[in-house]
Amino acid sequence: MSKSNARIGLLKALAALGVVATAPALGGCGPDRVVPAPSVSPDFESRFPVTLANGRATLDVFPSGVGAMDQRTRAQVVEFARRYRALGRGPITLLAPRGYGRAAADAIRSSLAAGDAGASVVVREYRVLDPALAAPFRLSYLAYVARVPRRCGDFPQDLASGSTVDGWKNQSYWNFGCAERTALANQVDDPRDLFGPRASDPPDAAMRLRAFGKIRDGKDPGTEWWKANLTLSSVGN
Repeated sequence: MSKSNARIGLLKALAALGVVATAPALGGCGPDRVVPAPSVSPDFESRFPVTLANGRATLDVFPSGVGAMDQRTRAQVVEFARRYRALGRGPITLLAPRGYGRAAADAIRSSLAAGDAGASVVVREYRVLDPALAAPFRLSYLAYVARVPRRCGDFPQDLASGSTVDGWKNQSYWNFGCAERTALANQVDDPRDLFGPRASDPPDAAMRLRAFGKIRDGKDPGTEWWKANLTLSSVGN
C-alpha cells in the first residue's frame, strides 16, 4: 500500500470516529481561555454588609477649669442628653479621672438635666497614666450602632506585585468598597434608618382642604409660587 492510500485510510477511520471534525474545535479551547470564577464576590455590599449592633455612644468632655463648664462644653453635654432621649437606653455612665473633685461632675450632671436626659448617672473613676495629658470626662450610654463586621486594610494579595498576574484581573479586589461602607455606617444619624423607614407624619389637614376646594372650583390644586422681580444689587448696573 502506498503512503497516500495509507493516509486516506487513516483519515477515513478518524472521520468515522468523529475525531477529525472535533479536533479544530478542541484546539481553540486551551486552558488559557478558561475564565475561572472570581474568588472575591463582585458585590462589595455583600462583602462588607452594614449591620445593626449594640454599642455605646460616647462624648469626651474637657471642663475649662475646676468645676467650670464653659458655654461650648455645656452645649455639647446638653446635645448629648437630647440624643440619649432619642436613641439611648439604660443609665448614663460618667467616667471621671481619679481625684477629679465633685464640682466638675456636678456641672456635667446639671448640663445633662438641662438637656432633659431623664436617666440615672453612674459615676466611675479611672487612673490617669500620664498627668501631662488632658484627662477627659467620658460620657456614654448604650445605643444601637451601625458597623461593618470586617475592618478595612486587609490585602491578602499584593496588587502591585510584578511576579503574579493577580493585579491584572478585571475583578474587584478585597478592600474595594470597604471605606465607603464604613463611612456610611459612621455618618448615619439613626442606624435604624438603614433597616426600615420611619413612620410618616400625619397629613396636613389645612393643605388637604385647600386642594379639595380648588378641585371643586375646577382650578389647579398645585401650589403656585410667585417671585417678585426685585433688584438684589445695583453693583455693575
